[in-house]
Amino acid sequence: MHRHLLPRRAPGLVAAAALATTVVLTSPLPSWADDAAAYEATGKSVDGGASAGDATSLEAGDWKDTLGLTGTSDGQRWYTVKRTVDGSTVRLTAALPSGAPTARHSVTVEAFSGNSSCGKGDTSSAGGGHQPVVVASASAGGNGREECAEGDVTFSVTRETSDGTEEQQEEPLEIRVVEEAPAKDAEQLPTESADLPEEQPSLSDPDDLPGGGVSFDDAVALEPGAYRGSIAPGETRIYRVDLDWGQSLDAVAQFAPLTATQAEAFDNSDIRPSLVTYAPSRAVAADNTSNTYGRLNAYSSPELRATTPFVLYHARGAWSGASQAASTAGPYYVVLAAAPVEEGSGAAGAEVGVTLGVAVNGEVSGTPDFGDQQAVIGPDLDGGSSMGWLTWALVGLGTFLVVGGVTAVLIARRHAARARTQAPPYGGYVPPGQQAYPPYGGQQGPQRGSQHGPGDHPGGGW
Repeated sequence: MHRHLLPRRAPGLVAAAALATTVVLTSPLPSWADDAAAYEATGKSVDGGASAGDATSLEAGDWKDTLGLTGTSDGQRWYTVKRTVDGSTVRLTAALPSGAPTARHSVTVEAFSGNSSCGKGDTSSAGGGHQPVVVASASAGGNGREECAEGDVTFSVTRETSDGTEEQQEEPLEIRVVEEAPAKDAEQLPTESADLPEEQPSLSDPDDLPGGGVSFDDAVALEPGAYRGSIAPGETRIYRVDLDWGQSLDAVAQFAPLTATQAEAFDNSDIRPSLVTYAPSRAVAADNTSNTYGRLNAYSSPELRATTPFVLYHARGAWSGASQAASTAGPYYVVLAAAPVEEGSGAAGAEVGVTLGVAVNGEVSGTPDFGDQQAVIGPDLDGGSSMGWLTWALVGLGTFLVVGGVTAVLIARRHAARARTQAPPYGGYVPPGQQAYPPYGGQQGPQRGSQHGPGDHPGGGW
């Protein structure tokens, strides 16, 4: 069982949020809302320190900061995590959205115990390119070094120099901190796993592909199977699949070739889709045999595949970052995305067809004995993180709009009923100071002295 430290969403709040979404989405969307399905960072706001000496204290959970430009004081942030379990593995994963199309993100996370460096993880990716979010992760503990399994852990998140640095801008920095307890029976647990299957997930007899989340926090649960749907450039879809010890997540995405009409809509430019799998810590957990990026055009359609290593307790000490990530049972994530197209290309809203296959391989095995400790101390791995203040505000606003809308409809219906019983037929006698309105759908008679603007009558605009 996983420990749940963060509260679950109350059913009433979920319903209110759904109603709020309905209110928003039934209104016309402005042009800047075309990227509404782009990746969104979540977490509780925090300000990281400018040096190791003033590192900001964090607990296990989800946080959100801002990372500045390379070479500036805001381009490096420092955090410290107080270890609550002796010998535990403390992990910090930093994530940035892709950003400007020509920029490159090169981010490094390093873990320290005192003056000792315990591990480093980095990533480098084209901003606005293939994947919607780039992550780097590092951990202390689990690798056999005693000094890294004791005391507090300090982490640095650094934005390195890379091509396209001149296109950089401040970006929201999403942080997940997880503390993993040590197993009592570690010596009896397997240190190796079986080879990953070569046969890819089946794509036959697909169901409709459900809309995914736009953040890890609202990822949509997906059962093993095949799904068919479409995705638009700039769109991100995040799904979650629960894995137990000894299991692996395998996903494959097959894209339909572009038609001549689609190619013209995209100005004959390549569409750059991606398929990446992530661990409960949000670190990338794609085996090195995975083919996670591709180019789609009228002449070729890529088949992408992302496979996690088998979930193995001792993988936390592995040299491979993907293997380290797959060292905890829990929710794993499939992120399907397509890079945004250039503004003004005329392809806004255009979609490409995709078939997604998902499989869970391996039998449950190698389950650790954590005794009185829990397998993972940190975010609620079954229900996602708790809602932040913005979500609460949106829920409250949505509830207000829904209640207000219902009230307005009831009042309008009451007035309409009263008007039908009191008003004479159109063209008949009207008492002084009153107006006659035609039946619904009839031609509107002349009005004088009206106090309403053009947008105040039904059908008069928003």
